[in-house]
Amino acid sequence: MDLDEWLWRNKCTRRKIARAIGIHHQTIFNILSKTRTPALFTAIAIEKFTNGAVTIEELLNEEDREKLKKVLST
Repeated sequence: MDLDEWLWRNKCTRRKIARAIGIHHQTIFNILSKTRTPALFTAIAIEKFTNGAVTIEELLNEEDREKLKKVLST
């Protein structure tokens, strides 16, 4: 599930998730609009906040997904 859908289904605002994981709400907006890929720790925090419904892989762009796969396969 992508983050935008999760927020809608759970009636959660960008500000609420941003406060909960310790980032600015504009960063969440940038992640949602795909103008920014979250830092690894932000992606982990989002996955944890959503109880795994939004995964790290879903938050990353294709290039970062490939890097993650290489790291995890070694």
